[in-house]
Amino acid sequence: MREGKLFCGLCGVKVTEAAAEPIATKEPRAAVCLTCGSPISAGRRFCGTCGAALATATDAAAASAAPPRPSPAPSRAGMPAPQRAIPRVAVRTYTAYPSKPIPKKILMGAGSGVVLLLLLGFWLSRGVDLTIVTDPPGSEVAVDGQAVGVSDAQFGGITIPHLGRGAHRIEIAHQGFQLWSQRVSASWFRLSQKLNAKLELPTFPIAFTTNPGGVSFQVDGKDAGASDTSGNLTIQNVTVGNHVFTASHQGYPRWSATIEVTSPGNFRIDLAALAARQAQAIAGHLQNAQQFIQQQQFQSAMGECQAVLDLDPANQDALNLKNQIQQGLSAQAAAAAAQQVDAELSRAQALYQQQQFSAAIEQCDAVLKADPQNQQAAKLRAQIQQTASILGGH
Repeated sequence: MREGKLFCGLCGVKVTEAAAEPIATKEPRAAVCLTCGSPISAGRRFCGTCGAALATATDAAAASAAPPRPSPAPSRAGMPAPQRAIPRVAVRTYTAYPSKPIPKKILMGAGSGVVLLLLLGFWLSRGVDLTIVTDPPGSEVAVDGQAVGVSDAQFGGITIPHLGRGAHRIEIAHQGFQLWSQRVSASWFRLSQKLNAKLELPTFPIAFTTNPGGVSFQVDGKDAGASDTSGNLTIQNVTVGNHVFTASHQGYPRWSATIEVTSPGNFRIDLAALAARQAQAIAGHLQNAQQFIQQQQFQSAMGECQAVLDLDPANQDALNLKNQIQQGLSAQAAAAAAQQVDAELSRAQALYQQQQFSAAIEQCDAVLKADPQNQQAAKLRAQIQQTASILGGH
């Protein structure tokens, strides 16, 4: 503060005589920062560690001894009002350091990260080529509810290009088959993927009511269970199409039928009534067979016996009649053969009388070929040869 000044040029406070001492008489500043406790060199006004303003002992004493600041007097006419003092504000300063170059390793790492992000973006956008082979061919294919096409009509293949990676719902439909639906995950690590889809035929329950109960069933030659004591049986999951159903029970005729399954069905099988009808049919066939045997119509009789055995393979009456018919057929064949031999011998005899010795001998040889033990043919041949040798033969 210069001598002769009544107010401070920095803060505007009225200077007292005590404060008007020369600046050189001020005490040295504190050696420790009161804010962070760091040591302070002499002559510093701010802490080098935390940047806080430093106060000296002389400053603290001056602040306590300074009288209160008078309020400004109202201005009089023609006189300027005294200016208010500006309060002292502590200013924190910062030191600007020169920037350091970014290390080469960091730059290379950042570049590699950008490349990896670009490759990842390409990989995700590229997707997966999903190839589906359907059975049957010509099936309609949909992905996430959107139709994408129909599989090949011959080989059943279809390719969905660039399918987004992740999970998708694949649905395949074909007329006459059950809808095929499955959740498929497009691999994150492959560019192509293959899927086989076999559609199943619809199935339906087929119910039977039998008389009597306990009837055993087969479907296409495979056991399918037996009806309960009440005669009820339901065969589950029978596929669409033609199937051979058979039913059997000891003491009753076997029932068999081909049924086309297109929907759930219910059938009644009365083996008792079937046995009665079968017994009546068997009696009729046996009666016809006996009549044909009496008339020596053995082929017709054999047909009637076979009809009985088709209904009842163990029918003893039909088996006995069949043996009788076979004997009759054998006797009939023997009689026909004998008649044939007699006719051929008669022809040989006629040729011998006409002195056609060569033709007569050939006729006898034909008889002996069919019946080597035929004495009549052998005797006639010897006679013809003897006569031919006497007469010189011709």
